[in-house]
Amino acid sequence: MKNTPLFLTISLSSLLLALPIASHAESKSRSIVKDFLTMESDKSEETALLNRFNKLHPSNQKIIFFALIRLKRSDLLDTIIKSGFDINYLYTGKSPLHVAIEDKNLDAVKVLVKNSADLELKDEDQESALKSAVRTDDIEMLKYLISQGADVNTVGKSGSSPLTTAAYKGNKEAIELLIKHDANLHIKQQKNGWTLLHYAANYNHPHLVDYLIDNGIDVDSRSNNGWSPLSLASNKGNTDVVSQLLKHSADIELPTEKSKNTPLMTAAANGHTDIVKILLASGANLERTNKFKHDPLWLAAHYSHSSTVKELLSLVKNPQDILLKASSKGDYEVVRMLLKNGVDVHARDKNGSTALHLAARHGRLEVIKHLHKQGSDIHALATDKQDTPLMRAAGWGHKNVIRYFIDQGANVDIQNKTGWTAALSTARHHSLDTLKLLISKGADIHKTTNSGWTMVMMAVKGKKRDTLEYLLKQDVDLSIKNKKGQTALDLALKFKNKEIIDMIKKAKKDNVIISKT
Repeated sequence: MKNTPLFLTISLSSLLLALPIASHAESKSRSIVKDFLTMESDKSEETALLNRFNKLHPSNQKIIFFALIRLKRSDLLDTIIKSGFDINYLYTGKSPLHVAIEDKNLDAVKVLVKNSADLELKDEDQESALKSAVRTDDIEMLKYLISQGADVNTVGKSGSSPLTTAAYKGNKEAIELLIKHDANLHIKQQKNGWTLLHYAANYNHPHLVDYLIDNGIDVDSRSNNGWSPLSLASNKGNTDVVSQLLKHSADIELPTEKSKNTPLMTAAANGHTDIVKILLASGANLERTNKFKHDPLWLAAHYSHSSTVKELLSLVKNPQDILLKASSKGDYEVVRMLLKNGVDVHARDKNGSTALHLAARHGRLEVIKHLHKQGSDIHALATDKQDTPLMRAAGWGHKNVIRYFIDQGANVDIQNKTGWTAALSTARHHSLDTLKLLISKGADIHKTTNSGWTMVMMAVKGKKRDTLEYLLKQDVDLSIKNKKGQTALDLALKFKNKEIIDMIKKAKKDNVIISKT
């Protein structure tokens, strides 16, 4: 084989390293390169190059051409192009121009453009060559492409333009250059509606904030989902950007569209205590709530941001209200964080219910266990009806909670202000299994309310056939009358429930004591 100066300058290893292909194709590519380098030729350098190149399959020509770009062999590129090789193609999703730009190979770019490379040919992501140049932060490359007529306002598949990409990168020089050449300063990202200021806020580019606002971008511009630059900066914890936006009178209470979170709520939810302090010092409303009725303290506690919780607790008027609300909703993390930071576990609402009562009402077992562990009294009486937490759980049929309270020593037979017990409530409203649990733990089936209602009467009123059937097999006295002089049968007749009437009448025949009617 005759080696020419051209092929002495290109090694197999260097060309392989320059290939823009996936690793699984390495063996095939090695063969392509080896064949290209070892083809015999006794002709001149240029002729030998073209002969060897032209013998390759078109797809392999593209591989070699890309490799030569990355080896910075602009002289060889020019030779190949002038022989008629089409450079306006995509291979592995990119054109030769995109590859040269990404490699910051200005010489190759100039060769390609001189030979009619299409400046507006998009890559597989529908991104232009100019946008690729912006991504590289190569200002000279950018200047050259603009000078050759590249469209400064082109938009790609992602909805971004060269200008929005420059803002994302924080490249002020690129932004100024693009605007100087008529790029639209007010262009928005087509998919999310972000302005350049949104990018500066979200990606922490404080050096862009003054420039963009001074040049006319609205400080309170909103994205498609209603986020302002201040909300984005608060979300990301970009303290300097927040301060600058506030200096430009950004609306401190402007909420997001979907959740209605203010910047303060957003900062609190993400634990950005420094920003919380800045926003509060600037007048942010600490008591405002979002769409879900959550305020900044709730959000900070829910997402376990201890330092933010401490900061807000020092300012909130009634933190115990949030504890009560969180207990009711079963938000364990909020409860845990508030108690950890000193909120009173014995706090009560306007009806005298403790957090434990509220958690029991809604069956929040995890919260109940934590409240109890932190000292909440399972025997506490709500001041309005004198209910215990066990009664609340029984009133709503939370069997697992009932079992927990009983295991912890709760009194199953204690009566509230109107004489109801946990078992009486269960007999009327809930399952037989729950009632059996209470009875097995000592609940008295003979208890009556202050108005004289027995457990059997409760089952009749609640149309609980299985419960009634169970009770009728126990030692119950069906002759008992309530304060209105009604027996269980009287009530069944009043409610016109034939099945239950028949059950009670049958019990009479089975020698269960029934009063004469």
